[in-house]
Amino acid sequence: MMTATSITVQDLMMAAPRLEVQLALVAIQAVFWYVALSHLLPPYFARAINSMKSRERFLDNSAKSYKKLFTLDFNGDREQLFEFTVLFQCIATQHMVAGLLCLPSVLGCSWVSPPVASALACHGALCEVGWEIQDFLVRLKEIAFDGESGRKKNPASFMAVLIMHHTVAQCLVLPLNLYYRDNVYYHEAVLLLQAATVVAMLCQSYGFTLDVSLPAERRQMTVSVTLAFCVALWARGLRYAYIWYVLLTAFLADGNIFVLKMALVPVVMFSLFNIVVVADFYRKFAKFALARGRKADARSTKSDESCSGQMLERHVIAVQDLQPAAHSCETAGRKWSEIPAAVAHPQRCSRTSRPMLRRG
Repeated sequence: MMTATSITVQDLMMAAPRLEVQLALVAIQAVFWYVALSHLLPPYFARAINSMKSRERFLDNSAKSYKKLFTLDFNGDREQLFEFTVLFQCIATQHMVAGLLCLPSVLGCSWVSPPVASALACHGALCEVGWEIQDFLVRLKEIAFDGESGRKKNPASFMAVLIMHHTVAQCLVLPLNLYYRDNVYYHEAVLLLQAATVVAMLCQSYGFTLDVSLPAERRQMTVSVTLAFCVALWARGLRYAYIWYVLLTAFLADGNIFVLKMALVPVVMFSLFNIVVVADFYRKFAKFALARGRKADARSTKSDESCSGQMLERHVIAVQDLQPAAHSCETAGRKWSEIPAAVAHPQRCSRTSRPMLRRG
């Protein structure tokens, strides 16, 4: 029987693989992240965003991204857009903390004992569970009790995207903390879906502040979207697929059908969410990196065609200039042939005339 009195501080710190300990940690994480994301962090991020010289550009680009990724349309409501943008930065902070807790295990840090490294990774995974629970409860409260404003902030399409995102952590973290707490691939999966995602988000957020009409800032944008796309492709595509292949085959090899069944639907759902995320990053990469190369080729081709056209035009002009001169020469030649020989060749005439005079 599970009792709160049987849980010690040591159990909580080491994320002991017992269901009552895991449930207690989930509750603690949910309360902590509710306080942090609703009260502690927002003032700092709000102040930081308001101090930006490119504040309006940052908000406009963020709104476009939210619409593509989460199907959220603020319909020109700048206050609601600002509020969600601040919350989004707070969520990035939560993801970063969760990912960093997995680093000692993934990197194999010698200064952290394996049991402590595994416990930290389990806490990192529980960070995500706690945040998602409080986030979903807050949104359900807004829909149920905040009237039209709450429903407007949380449309059905957005809630569907959240369900796709939340299924992995809600269905898998507790079973994996209980049965596979020391599995490094599990820890790496948490790291990639948390910290690596934050790197991509930071690159994207930085890009939102840039004025792409300026050549220098457009080059920075190209670097930013390229890095963001590569990180997203690796963390949510290539490496993600390999890690979950290893984990699913491990569940099957161990005969752990319970965990295997718990994993199948969430992995499929989150894979669909990852496709949406990677596609969004690819669109930006194609727009600023790939399109730039195509435009350069087009400019080069256009320049070559322009040079060829200019050379042809100069050649035509030169020929046109020569035609009057040739015509003048031809006319002059005809006129010259019509002149009497005595006038045209006076010296020849004088030579022939003088002997004739002497004979006479």
